[in-house]
Amino acid sequence: MLSQSYGALDGAPDAVDLEIRASWTPLDTHLGTHLRAWAALLAMAAGVPPLPDGVAALTRRFSDRSRQRHTVGP
Repeated sequence: MLSQSYGALDGAPDAVDLEIRASWTPLDTHLGTHLRAWAALLAMAAGVPPLPDGVAALTRRFSDRSRQRHTVGP
């Protein structure tokens, strides 16, 4: 949408707005695929280039050890 000012706001610069909406009803509680697709869409809209062939994204992996409570001392 192109927004052009007039009247009292005539001195304001023209602006362009983009609105992305999504509505869906997942069939189960496994939302990972949905969230990855949404994140990919937002990255594409923001101009983030896709990773080149042979390049992998760094991800944070959790193990059982990382879920343990961290304490100080013995």
